Amino acid sequence: MKIKSPSWISSIAALIGGAFLTLAFAPFGWSELTVPALLVLFFLYWRYSTMPAAVCGFYFGIGFFSTSAYWVFNSIYQYGHAPSWVSGIITLLFVGILALFLAIQGGLTAYLKQGLRSFSLLTFPATWVLMEWVRSWALTGFPWVLAGVSQTQGFLKPWIPMVGTYGVSYLIALTTGFIFLIIKEKNKFSKVISIVAVGLIWGLLPPFLSHTWTTPWGKSLRVSLVQGNIPQSIKWNPTQVHETLAEYYDLTQTQWNSDLIIWPEGAIPVFPEDIPAYLQRLQKQARVHGAVLIAGAPFYHPDTDEYFNGILMLSEPQATYTKRHLVPFGEFYPLKRWFGWFFAYLDIPMSDLTPGPAHPPLLTAKGIKIAPFICYEISYPQMVLDSIQNANILLTVTDDSWFGDSIAASQHLQMAQMRALETQRPLLFATNSGITAIISAVGELQTLPSNTTAVLKGTIQPMAGRTPLLYYGYWPVGLIVALSLLWVLIKREILK
Repeated sequence: MKIKSPSWISSIAALIGGAFLTLAFAPFGWSELTVPALLVLFFLYWRYSTMPAAVCGFYFGIGFFSTSAYWVFNSIYQYGHAPSWVSGIITLLFVGILALFLAIQGGLTAYLKQGLRSFSLLTFPATWVLMEWVRSWALTGFPWVLAGVSQTQGFLKPWIPMVGTYGVSYLIALTTGFIFLIIKEKNKFSKVISIVAVGLIWGLLPPFLSHTWTTPWGKSLRVSLVQGNIPQSIKWNPTQVHETLAEYYDLTQTQWNSDLIIWPEGAIPVFPEDIPAYLQRLQKQARVHGAVLIAGAPFYHPDTDEYFNGILMLSEPQATYTKRHLVPFGEFYPLKRWFGWFFAYLDIPMSDLTPGPAHPPLLTAKGIKIAPFICYEISYPQMVLDSIQNANILLTVTDDSWFGDSIAASQHLQMAQMRALETQRPLLFATNSGITAIISAVGELQTLPSNTTAVLKGTIQPMAGRTPLLYYGYWPVGLIVALSLLWVLIKREILK
């Protein structure tokens, strides 16, 4: 007999399981918790029919996103200047929309329920990865806290350059299915096979997968990442521009022995054409010392009356990059026609921007190809893969002070670390207030403390070549997911 609605115990279990999953990510780093958290969801999906399973998925999503993405409230309340009750409503709506993706996964998984083994090894892993992928692009996308990212320091780390974020997410969900079979399957042979499979995925195979797929390209580079720690409350205040520019100028004067000097997103809080003498002085110093300075700055195109969030590279000749993937409601208004009055009330700086070209050229400095990204662009797995095939290093400039003193900065850094591991290339992560980091091609971190004014100095080795993920992309994972869902759909129709 089908159960029509989840019990209150199941609902609470779903909420707790979702909150439990947050602990698998930075800054907590308990990566092994992904499996028991998903196992809670697995049991609920198996127990219930379509609609109750969807409700359980929704509760799990509420528990997960309310604990992993609560920092949205900080951004809206502290820096959007919205009343606390407005900020709370927007945050609740945001969490609810994200939870709907898990509700859809729950309903779809229960709907395709056809046999214990197919449910465990085909349906659940496929629907989990499918909805992570959909969440990465639907409604402009929010690829935050994807399950695979939890493994940057976990047992599945050696799998990352081979199968990437979605592939590792699939392995986590597949492991959950095998453990479910170990618990529920009556056939002893199936239990043994499941135990062996879990052992192979998590313990026996990873040491053999630890392989360097890329090779050094050219000489190592000395780098300096300047963390100006300019408070968000004064960053865009016209009366503070001189002090901000002076701060970055002074911090840079002892760094000219570096090959690359990186300033974070919006370090230059005015249009470059408004401060020609300042930039000419910096460019002259860079040329004299044989250095390249890269800084975040806003751009304005008077011919089109468009504003951009960008990167300026002071080299010979100068080069620029403009942000392609803007933050909805923070950098552009997707519903401006209806809610323009509300966004005007919030008065968020740099919040009506135009996206840059979808396929910009790489930056070139010291003969090294640099793939640039601004802020949360680095969180998009597919976008990064499409952009860095010929790059030697990755660069992210960001201003995570929008997150306040929350876990978001650590999560953001972990996603950047994931991109370095997927591509086996070093990544420079320059932030305004922290966490500024130099990430090696094998994911090792060198960082500065948050909320400090300092410079992070280090050495990186540019790399060339392609990991299996760069070579094949996500086609193998996508094919497995598609074939799995096709098989269970066919099986379901046959057994009707």
